[in-house]
Amino acid sequence: MRIAILAVLALSFTACQYSAPLADDRETPLNVIAGTVAADSVDNPTHTILFVTDAANPGPPAGTGSPETFTTVPGSAFTDPSLAGLSGAHWSITNVPDGDWLVSGFMDQDNDFYFSTQISVLAGATCGDVIGAHVADVVSQALAPVSVYGGVLADDVTVALAVRLTTERPAFTIESAQIDASSGNGPDISIATANAGGPFPQQFALRATGVHTDVPGLGEVHLDGPFDPTAPAPCQTAILTSIVDANLDGVPDEPPGLEGNGLIDTWPKIYLQYLGDTGDDSTWAAQAFVSPLFRATLAGENNSYDDDGDGTVDESYDIPLNTPSYLPEIQVTWIPGALHTLADGTQEVVTVPDQIPQGDWSITIVEETGQTWSVPNQLASWPSIDNSFDPTKQAATLVIGP
Repeated sequence: MRIAILAVLALSFTACQYSAPLADDRETPLNVIAGTVAADSVDNPTHTILFVTDAANPGPPAGTGSPETFTTVPGSAFTDPSLAGLSGAHWSITNVPDGDWLVSGFMDQDNDFYFSTQISVLAGATCGDVIGAHVADVVSQALAPVSVYGGVLADDVTVALAVRLTTERPAFTIESAQIDASSGNGPDISIATANAGGPFPQQFALRATGVHTDVPGLGEVHLDGPFDPTAPAPCQTAILTSIVDANLDGVPDEPPGLEGNGLIDTWPKIYLQYLGDTGDDSTWAAQAFVSPLFRATLAGENNSYDDDGDGTVDESYDIPLNTPSYLPEIQVTWIPGALHTLADGTQEVVTVPDQIPQGDWSITIVEETGQTWSVPNQLASWPSIDNSFDPTKQAATLVIGP
């Protein structure tokens, strides 16, 4: 990213006689965050989306938060990119509540614009888009909170878009599960089953999938894939996977706070969310991990596993440390543990398997790029427009049962 981005074009943005908008109760003044969005090395500026997210609950990859609000900037609003390789435009977001906020966004450079705030899995950038955020400096790239309180106008916020995505959203299906045979249930291609009272860790597989559907209001949505390691091609759906070795000692790190469990710290992050009614307004969440089978790479071996239980190895992958790799599927490990958040905000960690709620849980993949995918999702509601895509699999859940 060029340092010049932070000094992009002195576009004048005046706010004469500014007065704060009011919330619905007409008593609490709301705020406005505004500034310049600058795009680096973009020959043809296109439609841009900017998000405001709670700094205490950031969006992916730093967290799992959702935008409080957003704004759009048309490509025609940007200046001529021939000036120093940069183009810039004014933006503003009104009715922002008091608080500390992060501003990020993307420019829809591939012009597919599969974006919808109403469809969670389509509320983000696709391969080819240019992403960025308001950062503290160009060296650390740390996100810089914008604090607004009491109906103020913060009009000097620069958002730098400079990273072009070379990966597609990690659209996936739940393919299989390793379960306790005593449960009497077998793996299902649409619904994975984990036995809460059975042996741990539980294992299940997630496989990348292409997406071809017709979404009301968006039209045809096409995400090509899944990634084929024997014939790699750009912008195919895949699960971007890497093993973290932050201290560069040649050994995979363990997940912070879960040392001693035989797990390894990896991308993507995998989150589970209980979908049932708790009856007390509490919530349940858990984290699963890419299988420790990736440790085999340390001995120079391929990572291999048998998804369908037929006694033969399905695929083999060699994943170097700290190196993002495209995979068509991953094995996932879940140990007995979940975070229970009570209605009053207090939290407890539950590690006794039969105290974890039984029933349907969602699965969300968060990649290092910030791109995400979850099942179940709304795409199951619309028809496939290609025989390679089965929308019913997007209704899958992880079922935790007796």
